[in-house]
Amino acid sequence: MLKISINSDERQELEQFRRLSSSKDSEKALMILLCSEGHNVDHISGTLKRNPHTVRDWIKRYNKSGIKGLSRNYSPGRPDEKRSKIKAHIAEIINRSPGDCQ
Repeated sequence: MLKISINSDERQELEQFRRLSSSKDSEKALMILLCSEGHNVDHISGTLKRNPHTVRDWIKRYNKSGIKGLSRNYSPGRPDEKRSKIKAHIAEIINRSPGDCQ
């Protein structure tokens, strides 16, 4: 069972993070707060409708890196190559004169 012990400053920081962050980041902070209140991973995952593995992962990240561990600096998964190609093509079209499109 994963346990977290946080002091009042850390609790305040997490609560502020919940208010100022996106809904996904807010949910991560809520996972940590619930764990610090003694709720187990199964209860947290059931309450938030998340996989227990996801809850454990975020709790471990918080234990390792603190609140900085709750933010991602990258997007998981395969890079979206089509989007960047389409954006470049659209930018090229927008910069053309309407007469060039005939």
